[in-house]
Amino acid sequence: SKATVSVLNWGDVLSAMRASPLMAVCAAAAAAAAALPIPAPLLADRYDLAAPAVCNDGSAAAYYWRNCTANWDNGPGSPDYCAKGSPAGVATTDWVIHFAQDDQLSTNGGANPPPRPARPTWCWDDATCAARRADAPWLTSSAPLNGSISPGGLMCAGPEVNPNFYKNIVAVVPYCSSDLWVGTGGTAGRFTFAGQTIALAAIDAMLATKGLGAADNVVFVGGPGVMASLPALAARLPKTVRVRAVCDGCVFLGDDQVEPFAPHGVTAQTAVAAGLAHWGVTSVSTEALVWPGLGKALRAGAVPVAAQHPLFDAAQLALLGAPATPTAAAAKYTAAFADRIAAALTSVPFGYGAACSTPTTAFAAEDPYFNTFVPPAPQRGAGLRGFGFNASLDTLSGVFMRGAAPSWHAVDACRTAGCNPSCPP
Repeated sequence: SKATVSVLNWGDVLSAMRASPLMAVCAAAAAAAAALPIPAPLLADRYDLAAPAVCNDGSAAAYYWRNCTANWDNGPGSPDYCAKGSPAGVATTDWVIHFAQDDQLSTNGGANPPPRPARPTWCWDDATCAARRADAPWLTSSAPLNGSISPGGLMCAGPEVNPNFYKNIVAVVPYCSSDLWVGTGGTAGRFTFAGQTIALAAIDAMLATKGLGAADNVVFVGGPGVMASLPALAARLPKTVRVRAVCDGCVFLGDDQVEPFAPHGVTAQTAVAAGLAHWGVTSVSTEALVWPGLGKALRAGAVPVAAQHPLFDAAQLALLGAPATPTAAAAKYTAAFADRIAAALTSVPFGYGAACSTPTTAFAAEDPYFNTFVPPAPQRGAGLRGFGFNASLDTLSGVFMRGAAPSWHAVDACRTAGCNPSCPP
């Protein structure tokens, strides 16, 4: 069913989108996997990698892969909706490879991880790594991972919900290295940090067994560490493949951009620098992972990149020591913080920033990807379906990946946490 909305009313829009049975195609597993099992052809199955591609605890890292799903319910005589070049098929073979960060991976027939408190997506010393293992064991080991997942957001398999990208071939590489995907096998205590090794091994495995080399277009989705590894990732692919990237949860403000709010606060730059030393990484600099250094690299790089970050990033603000319930001084501080995030996002050709606190990464989940809107829409992508009066990550994806415009920005103008009512609850 489709909702018709003639007047911009946030409540009506959100109710229509979130109540739609079509959304259940992607969200059923996350909401009630056991009660609403998703058909097996729509799931991405797990494939383990060989050492030295290992998680923090030494368990084998893994990736999930799903082919084009458009034929899953075909009857006899139905056309091949996934065939390249056929009238009902696809013009190009397109892949999305998502390097997860702290994402809640939707599962089929198994319990999902509990919600996590807002905190950084990496650890940087013995104490923070031990806390991460205790708080979120699925982020330090492959042991808790299910045999299949139902990717959401950009990777949703529902044609009514995700008409622009549901035919994509999809891969998800779970994050179990706690090192922003830049580790090369260094150890500290009982932890191994091999994020970059895992990323490259996953690409090699998909080239060898999943036909990645035959792709026409590949989009890498990941955070700052994945962006730092873009040249190495792209070099693995044949030169015939057109590569793009999405920097999801992209903006770690550097020391020249922000100071801690409280004496116990720590800047992202300080925590990243400590992490690189703890992980034994010397091939990536701190400046390459924080702003403005990362922004300069994205603008100068050979791979086109779109950037997303919430303006009131709760994880980074908590690291800086800003209170969750702001005082007048904290409100002024968070507004200035949001200004700097917005400036970072508008400094690159493609940027999206909703005035939300969570999640930091937004491309793999339904609410932030489909249901968070930044009004008014400053640009619209050609030939894209959906509500025409808003800008969403779905719209950004279409404009960016189809090359519908040389640049595109959607960044909230309001500077009060909670000022955008479409933010995820």
